[in-house]
Amino acid sequence: MKHLTLLCFLLISFYYVQSQQEVIDFDSGRWNIIRGEVKEHLGKKAFYGRAELVDTDFADGTIDFDLAVTGERSYPGIFLRVKNPGDYEHIYIRPHRIWYDDAVQYAPAYKGASCWQLFNGEGFTAAYKFPYDQWMHIRVVVKGEQALVYIDDLEDPVLHINQLDRGTAKGGIILDAPANGSAFFANFMLSDEVPDDFPTGLKQEVPFGMIRDWEVSEILNFAEIDHQKHPADQGLGELSY
Repeated sequence: MKHLTLLCFLLISFYYVQSQQEVIDFDSGRWNIIRGEVKEHLGKKAFYGRAELVDTDFADGTIDFDLAVTGERSYPGIFLRVKNPGDYEHIYIRPHRIWYDDAVQYAPAYKGASCWQLFNGEGFTAAYKFPYDQWMHIRVVVKGEQALVYIDDLEDPVLHINQLDRGTAKGGIILDAPANGSAFFANFMLSDEVPDDFPTGLKQEVPFGMIRDWEVSEILNFAEIDHQKHPADQGLGELSY
């Protein structure tokens, strides 16, 4: 009886979120196509390349879309809470690495630099066997500093991101894939609803000794610093950061 009740609750949550969503057509005027093309692919109206959802200030909510890949080496995915072209949260897949433990990955980007090398393992990457040349459904649910990534199975997430590194700031949404036809998007939907049963995970533990926060000083002429003298005797204690 408990299992039946839980199943009913999950189905109600699923259909409630679905009911709040409508497909945002790629020809609707709500997309700024940075590069790529809208065309039919595998029986669906689809898009390949990079496109930004116009006038969106996304914080928490549910994002659904279909994705089809050829298996060619590529990194199709979605940029979330985009502050500017170089600062965003990034969730993407590696279709050429099926069953590898980094087939699905989360990585933040700062000033145009992706930090994927530092975000690996539980809470950041996951294994998955992607189907080729057929549609799969992707769902990303975001709440606060956490996110869930589902692929086809909408009951068990493939990846639970238990700490989005850029915090909870709002921002835009960008779909991103190569402009070579190796990955296509279709049926994009967006809702500000989050299921009531969103699981709460623990924040990612920071390894002992890892320094995560820095302050950068004004530019110094290294050649003029006397390493035999105390920093305070050379005015280094009065630097602005």
